[in-house]
Amino acid sequence: MANGMIYIVGAGPGDPNLITVKGLHLLKQADVVLADHLAHPQLLSYCRAQASIIDVGKKKGKHSITQKEINENMLSLAKAGNTVVRLKGGDPFIFGRLGEEMEWLTQHGIAYEIVPGVSSAIAGPGYTGIPLTHRQISRSVAFMTGTQIKGQSAEAIPNTDTLVCLMGYHQLDLLIPKLIACSHFSKKTPIALLSKATYPDQKSIEATLGTVLNIAKKQPLETPVLLVVGEVVKCAETCAWFQKTVFHKRIILCRQTGNCDHWLKPLQDHNIDVIHAPVIETTYQTNHGLTTSHITESDYVIMSSAKGVYYSINALLELGLDTRSLAQKTIISLGPQVTKALQQYGLTPDIEAAQANQAGIIATLPHSLHGKTILYLTSTEADTALKHHAEEKGAIVNQRSLYQPQSRNCNYLSLSPNDWIVVFSPSAVMSICKHTHWPKSNVMIALGKQTATALKKAGFKHITSLETPTPEALLNLIHHPPS
Repeated sequence: MANGMIYIVGAGPGDPNLITVKGLHLLKQADVVLADHLAHPQLLSYCRAQASIIDVGKKKGKHSITQKEINENMLSLAKAGNTVVRLKGGDPFIFGRLGEEMEWLTQHGIAYEIVPGVSSAIAGPGYTGIPLTHRQISRSVAFMTGTQIKGQSAEAIPNTDTLVCLMGYHQLDLLIPKLIACSHFSKKTPIALLSKATYPDQKSIEATLGTVLNIAKKQPLETPVLLVVGEVVKCAETCAWFQKTVFHKRIILCRQTGNCDHWLKPLQDHNIDVIHAPVIETTYQTNHGLTTSHITESDYVIMSSAKGVYYSINALLELGLDTRSLAQKTIISLGPQVTKALQQYGLTPDIEAAQANQAGIIATLPHSLHGKTILYLTSTEADTALKHHAEEKGAIVNQRSLYQPQSRNCNYLSLSPNDWIVVFSPSAVMSICKHTHWPKSNVMIALGKQTATALKKAGFKHITSLETPTPEALLNLIHHPPS
């Protein structure tokens, strides 16, 4: 068997949108991902359902795996023919032990490629309004690590206008006196401590080398924290541009796999830390029972999901038909996302439900359906409320299940009790319950009455129903939470 390929990819400093286009493409193709804890978990939602995600994160005092074990993992996985992404926080070239990993892979004849990332050492100050260089006050910049400062003299610190120190927060008591002792710094030199750079809840402390120790003790910061020393720190007073969030909780979207941008982007635009947890994978039902006569004899065709549109087209092609067979049919779309999916196949629905749920579709149906035939293409999870309602109006309803939702493992994701969990369907509830390490005390936001009922049956207590299943309704709830 031919050896596989190792891609060492920089995940960026925190904001998941700062990963490179190439890095994201490789994540989507990987067989195995070895992920650092500094990589935003949203990035892992883009991995294939079949991909293995292995946590190799290192925190202060809590190394889940040693560097030697990481190297051996890369070797064994590559020899097994896998495409492996080694996902490292920030830029792997900056204090990421990249040199050791490249030397190891070269020594063992394993092909690899490096995909640089945006370093927190550059993006962190930038997001705080601190330029590392400035024509008038800083013509040089240096980077250092604080992990090996013990036993070092002030002379070991780079002579530079601007100094960026990573992993130095827990060494402040040792580091600050050495900085003051440097000939190019003094007690009056500005310093900034930057916490969780580029995250919506990033924080910063601006002080001087002479005052920072007292201030830092009174205002502890959440790691990772980086230090910026030099006159450029003063720029933050007037140039801080990043709007920090007022909502200090994460939003976890528990839904099916696939593109989730129509939910992610509106929340991210409001500086909310949001993660798509793809707890549901859909599979095509080859025994769906759909026939040519079902299509030719129908007056109405109801499409209730974007996935349903994809599988419907697949079923048409299997029957030797195409979208022309839907001509002269009244096509009803559940909402904007379903409409968008239909338009990708050259289909424009005749009716789009005002509310993106079964009640919305029911409201679009005429008062009388005597002599009419409805083809309802949906999933095995869908209930029969819409079918029964249409039958009461006199219609013949052929409800065909084209796909089946199945649980997908998201064990790579650790939840905090403060996270808000948005649950999109009853099948998502079942999958959530299989993640036994996830807490059950979170605020649960249910999309639809069926989902709320499933959450109650599963033992969740803090349940809020979202009347309209849209990002705008969720944002309204965030800004006006129930008392």
